[in-house]
Amino acid sequence: MKFSTTQSTKLALSLDRVLKDITTFNGDSTPQLIAPGCTLGVTDRDSTVYLNSKGVRNIDDPVPVTNNDSYALFSCTKSLTVMGALILYEQGKLQLDFKAVDDTANANYCQTLDHPYCRVFVWVY
Repeated sequence: MKFSTTQSTKLALSLDRVLKDITTFNGDSTPQLIAPGCTLGVTDRDSTVYLNSKGVRNIDDPVPVTNNDSYALFSCTKSLTVMGALILYEQGKLQLDFKAVDDTANANYCQTLDHPYCRVFVWVY
């Protein structure tokens, strides 16, 4: 997908509002603060369409966040992976009851990556 200039402008205005809502303390709402700092980015097939940061790194030491700050995501990526898998499942592009070992004969390439906590199989078709 390629964003037009008008789409990029509308997107930036919307995301700026989202950033403000996420990082602004509001004593009358629950929760009162979603996150002290946040960075949002959107890319299309060619480039970065939107990248902006708002808020502070730490509530006790209010240094503003920047687009170059790193975030500790840890296990957050698991939720994103599951969400993506469920979207593919709903679109009929992924079978959740598929046994990977049943299809190794059809793979052009198969490699096992051993990790201390798990074993990852990679197939290329």
